[in-house]
Amino acid sequence: MARIILLSGSVVITNHLISQKYEVIRLRCSYKRKRLVHYLLGQRKKRTYSPYSFKEIWITDLETSLVDTIQNAEPDIILMFGFAVIPASSLKRIHVPFVNLHPSLLPAYRGADPLFWQVWNNESIGDVTAHFVTAQVDTGSIVGKAEFSIPSNMTLKKLRAFAENQAGLLAVQVVRRLERGVLKPSCQPVIKGTWFPRPVKKHLLLTRAMKCAEVQRLLTAFKGTCPLFIENKKKLVRVVDFSNERRVNALFPQVIEYQFADGSIYLCMDFMGRVCYSMPRIIYKWLDQFYSQLRTLLKKSRVS
Repeated sequence: MARIILLSGSVVITNHLISQKYEVIRLRCSYKRKRLVHYLLGQRKKRTYSPYSFKEIWITDLETSLVDTIQNAEPDIILMFGFAVIPASSLKRIHVPFVNLHPSLLPAYRGADPLFWQVWNNESIGDVTAHFVTAQVDTGSIVGKAEFSIPSNMTLKKLRAFAENQAGLLAVQVVRRLERGVLKPSCQPVIKGTWFPRPVKKHLLLTRAMKCAEVQRLLTAFKGTCPLFIENKKKLVRVVDFSNERRVNALFPQVIEYQFADGSIYLCMDFMGRVCYSMPRIIYKWLDQFYSQLRTLLKKSRVS
């Protein structure tokens, strides 16, 4: 059976490969994590869950540590999903098939977090494209595809989970083709591709030029995954929900009427959005859950 190096933290893809009895070595990056616990995990280098089929190794950089680990493991193929950009200097020293599982229909939506932009642009067709990794990001020859439809009410959270599962199924297909010697690459279409950056606060802004239906769709699709913002009194404020009535959830979040292109919507502002957004994400999540539970208890007390 093939020995696979997986550059990803995806448990779903790992399980798909292990279920087919492949030997999987999953590499995780600790150099991005500044906390002590991740630093210590990076120093340990290895965490073995199964002596037969699965091993996890923490690397400290994308050059010496990555290449040395790959050369020592002697894999048949390297698969990558949702990982960092590999430097060109490292790619020159890697001499095994190196395939990236990109969750878009290439050459469209190249770059980081393509699923976010597909939901933002209300796309109806999605895809996971398997392509060879080259020095230029997301431009390598295609070796497999898994196309699927995106319902209009699909949330970003559900789409990410679905695309990850499709990537796992496609990863198994790619490895099987490699074992049979029928892994035939084809060049990406010559049409001009699109590239999108990693979403930051300026990309998450709801503007007054938008229509109400579009704003409601975006707030529903991104709820619980990434914050959206509006400009209120020359400051960016985090929006957590929308409402047709001013009194709904009006105790802790501030509810304001915000004018858009074809009408107005009551938007629920985060009660402590300006303070908590700079806090660690886990603290912000705890506070969000606390106020959500408190609002639920207050609603029940009013009904009773």
